[in-house]
Amino acid sequence: MNALLLVSVLLTIQQPFPARPPAPARLRPVRFPPFREVALPNGMTLLLVENHEQPTLSVSLSFRAGTAYDPAGKEGVASFVAELLTKGRPHSPPTRSRRRSRALAAASGRARAMTF
Repeated sequence: MNALLLVSVLLTIQQPFPARPPAPARLRPVRFPPFREVALPNGMTLLLVENHEQPTLSVSLSFRAGTAYDPAGKEGVASFVAELLTKGRPHSPPTRSRRRSRALAAASGRARAMTF
């Protein structure tokens, strides 16, 4: 009841919608964080971006694969592999990838895959 009363009061004291849009703000240049390119012995290239403003870790893996690389007549292979990597096979004992996804979720993380 109190919440409903608060909402009604807030709605009655709202200012009317402006007749004209606000003046556009001056554009600022986009500043990308510095990065280091690291080549692993197996040939994989890493782009390392460090940002110490937040106590978080984010990992993104990108492969030169996807719908554009699917063989002719076998469209959908990339999407299928992405599903297997993140969810494992349905109706099977927990796979390493499914256990990994559950461990990530327990630590407020997530595993996602998408294809382009």
